[in-house]
Amino acid sequence: MREYHRYAVKFLQWSRFSKHKPPECALLPPFLHMLRQQLLTSRATVWIILDSKAIGKALRPEKSHHFPHIEGPGFSLPASWLILHLSVNQDPVIPPFLRAVFERGEPARSRLLERDARTLPRSTIDSESVLRSLFENAHHFGIFRLQVEPSNPGTVSVVLASPSIRDMMGIEDLYDFSKWFEHIHTDDIERVKEANQRSLREGSSYNQTARLFNPKEGRWRWIQTISSPGYDARGRLSHFDGMMIDLTEQKEAELALQNLTATLEQRVRERTEEIERRRQTAESLRDILHMINSNMPLQEFLQKAVELAARQLGAGACVLHHLDLEREVISQLAGYGIEGIFEVRGERPFSALGPSGGADYLKGLLRKKPTFGNYGPLPDRIEAIRNDPNIPDPIKAERIALRTRFAASFAAPLYIQDQLYGGIVFYYTEPQEFKEDQIQLGLTFAGQFALAIENAMLREQAAEAAVLSERNRIARDLHDAVSQTLFSASLVAEVLPKLWERNPAAARQKLEELRQLTKGALSEMRTLLLELRPDALADMDLAELIKYLANACTGRTLIPVDMSVEGNWDPPPAVKEAAYRIAQEALNNVIKHSEASHVTVALDRDEHHVRLEVRDNGRGFDPSEAPAGHYGLGIMQERADMAEGALHLHSSPGEGTSVMFEWREKEK
Repeated sequence: MREYHRYAVKFLQWSRFSKHKPPECALLPPFLHMLRQQLLTSRATVWIILDSKAIGKALRPEKSHHFPHIEGPGFSLPASWLILHLSVNQDPVIPPFLRAVFERGEPARSRLLERDARTLPRSTIDSESVLRSLFENAHHFGIFRLQVEPSNPGTVSVVLASPSIRDMMGIEDLYDFSKWFEHIHTDDIERVKEANQRSLREGSSYNQTARLFNPKEGRWRWIQTISSPGYDARGRLSHFDGMMIDLTEQKEAELALQNLTATLEQRVRERTEEIERRRQTAESLRDILHMINSNMPLQEFLQKAVELAARQLGAGACVLHHLDLEREVISQLAGYGIEGIFEVRGERPFSALGPSGGADYLKGLLRKKPTFGNYGPLPDRIEAIRNDPNIPDPIKAERIALRTRFAASFAAPLYIQDQLYGGIVFYYTEPQEFKEDQIQLGLTFAGQFALAIENAMLREQAAEAAVLSERNRIARDLHDAVSQTLFSASLVAEVLPKLWERNPAAARQKLEELRQLTKGALSEMRTLLLELRPDALADMDLAELIKYLANACTGRTLIPVDMSVEGNWDPPPAVKEAAYRIAQEALNNVIKHSEASHVTVALDRDEHHVRLEVRDNGRGFDPSEAPAGHYGLGIMQERADMAEGALHLHSSPGEGTSVMFEWREKEK
């Protein structure tokens, strides 16, 4: 028999077995399982189990009886049974697995206990078969041992490596340790080398994950390498036992999950930004609608709206134009961010739009389509304008200033009742993608501008119509009231001289009638002047205003109107106007419908209360049977409600009519 070199003994130093039982696979560390599997593949028929004391005596007989642990150069063994040797056909054999590890041996001088492998328990043989399969057929992990020269820790050699490591790393020679570092990712190589050198220098555990390029597969793999240091009897670092684990699938799954998470986060972020953008847009549109409904002057509205629209679309400038198709002129209505480029509220003929770069804009407006685009890179877009001889110098300076400050533009048409009114242009400082939502938002703002302009036009038309209607009403009142009164007064004045000669007493009656007619005509004229100047109501005393109405009523009908006034407090303007309008409508009803012979008007007022009553002794009516809107009842009620007062109507057929307005100041 031949004794194995002490390094072989060291290789087996952690396999401890009972002296009285055959080896149990469950107690073996993985590397020893692999050794036993290699022994079995050599068709071993005999196991040789040596007592460690015998090994120690064979190596150093003079000290064997002193050693509970067997010591030798580079190894230390506990005093226990060890698998040490096998034979084939009764001849000692060193398996190929150990040949590269062991050095030459010497004849053994020890007691040997031989056992035939066929006498081992079946479970042990099965376990060895499983371990061999695990070692040779592993695909996602592999184990290894690195031997370190104790006298020179920088010298490392591979003494054991699973075949699966070759597949993971894609290298042919597993036992060339330098090859292990050739294909590490550049982002990981420095970290891996530093950790490797630190483990060798400090004798510490190693645990690093790195990306390795597998040249056979043409792809990157994630490999985690874990190893623990081992020491010799002198406490010197002698080896590392470790494992490589292929984490590629796990890392790819993690990366896929990270990418999915990032994608989801990006989508959530984009959705959140979109929601916020839509919220801001909705608020902007709401603000525009509020301004439209607030009867804000058009020019003030347009100036505020172009700034609001530019901010919402992320534009640096915005210009609103009006096109006069008959005159073929484009004029600027409002602008934001265009200082130093365009003339404020200037106009330009269509023929000048070509040199100024607005021809495509005009074409798009006429076709009812938006136009948009980027201007190209600097300085090329400036040089093209500067070198164009067809552009007049003033327009050239304008275009250069525009293209220097802005890189893109977007224009949308404004249509009112299907008629082209103008357009709105947004200028951007950076190139744009002009996505569909951006274009639609611009068109939405253009629609709001068109709505505001149309409303302003309608308000202007309504105001003109109201003025015309008011003029017609005043003309009718002049004809129906003042003209008739003056005509009646002129007739009385013509007969007075002759009547005075024949009947002075009757003439005096006519003279009083003439006085009433002229007084009533004067009051009618003052009332009509108040209609032309509504603000004058707030400046006049309420009692004086009611007297004008009473005198006008008498002047038109010669019905005597008795008026009584209590107190001299002038109520708030809203209450004053309500009382005046209710009295006016009540006296108009007296003139038109009552057939009364006498009217009384009573005004009672103090600092907290106003009461006005108009009563006649006419034919009266049944309020429950009065048609809706008849006698101006609805108008009088609205006036009372607006002033936060109360209207009381009392009437019956043959009993006359009483209309009373009452207002009380609310407690604060």
